[in-house]
Amino acid sequence: MYNLPEFPSTPDSFAKKVQQAVKEGMEGENMGKRGNSKIVTNGWKKKAAAAAITLTLIGAGGLTVYAVANSAVKARMEHMPQEEKTELIDEAYASGEEGSSYSRELRDEEKERFYELRVKYQTEETFPEGELKRIEAKEDAGEDRLCYLPETREFFLPERELTDEEMLQIIDWQTKSSYALTEDYEKNHPEEVTAREEEKEKAKQTLEEAGGLDENGAREKASQWLGALYGKTEENMEVSAYVDTNGTGTPENPVYEITFDIAGVEMYNFSLNAFDGELCGVAYSGQEVQMGEMSVSDLESKVDSLKETAEKYLRDSFGISGNYKETYYSYSIGEGKDTVIMNMVTFQFMMEDDTVYIITLDGKSGILELFKSRSMEEYQRSLEADKELREKGVATYEAVKKIIE
Repeated sequence: MYNLPEFPSTPDSFAKKVQQAVKEGMEGENMGKRGNSKIVTNGWKKKAAAAAITLTLIGAGGLTVYAVANSAVKARMEHMPQEEKTELIDEAYASGEEGSSYSRELRDEEKERFYELRVKYQTEETFPEGELKRIEAKEDAGEDRLCYLPETREFFLPERELTDEEMLQIIDWQTKSSYALTEDYEKNHPEEVTAREEEKEKAKQTLEEAGGLDENGAREKASQWLGALYGKTEENMEVSAYVDTNGTGTPENPVYEITFDIAGVEMYNFSLNAFDGELCGVAYSGQEVQMGEMSVSDLESKVDSLKETAEKYLRDSFGISGNYKETYYSYSIGEGKDTVIMNMVTFQFMMEDDTVYIITLDGKSGILELFKSRSMEEYQRSLEADKELREKGVATYEAVKKIIE
């Protein structure tokens, strides 16, 4: 089985928490997980689902569901019959599988069309004409049609290329599932949502009283970084902002998290010091990093040039200079595979002052996926956390970490 094209259909706050989880993992030895027979994505085991929904709604301080930002999409979600919502929720909680999967890998051309169609779904009211076909057993899957088996959360794809209608049916299912799960959490956990909203407002008030950066100022600075690093503007982007005191930030050192989102398929996240606007971190997820898998040998052959790219980001984009005590690079390999998970390679630059600068690049394009700085103490803690995950069997991928002479 193969992974879904994970252009986020989940709430934007969840996407930010996912990015946070990815950040933490990539700091040491890129986090990722693959099963022996399939790559699982969009996972919702019963307990994991509840935890993920909690993160979705209260972890990042918001209830904004990007999928309903467009009025037509919102109307489509709000008119969903309760029976359909219940079915989606029950499927997510009852499934023994860790996530949804495809019966075959998507071709690059299909991935490109998925990207385009998701944008059209969100912005141009391009919806499917029919519904996703559900089956009760694997044997019911036809050879030339798209169908979905709820019990195992598998999408059975025809060997031919998927049609636009079939892709739209999958996108519609993802969006509806996200909406139903979000609504269910909000209904059943109002006290947690309220508490997080109160915490969020308190953080904003405290920041204002201390003379910190206001939201507009933070957004303006993040927009400047968006242009400088990626050559993008805010045009046609959904922008969200909140003050974080329980993730990247702390009550003593709050951080603005600013996210620019293109129809849920590209996200640019900037973490800024809430007092002076200094850049604390960058995370990117989008179409450029979704195209095909990269072999380990191909990545290794590009390490020198990718290191130069990482150093250029440090020097020219972030204004960081000084000597390195040591430089490492790391990546993760899927079980039983000779390919690099998500094509990510992370460089760790150990500076003379014991600051560790972490830069993750896409191995194919060199695009910046992550930037963050850590003290040596924080960095060592992240390595210990990664080690603990391995000992518990949570992290089952093979991690490779090498020093650059």
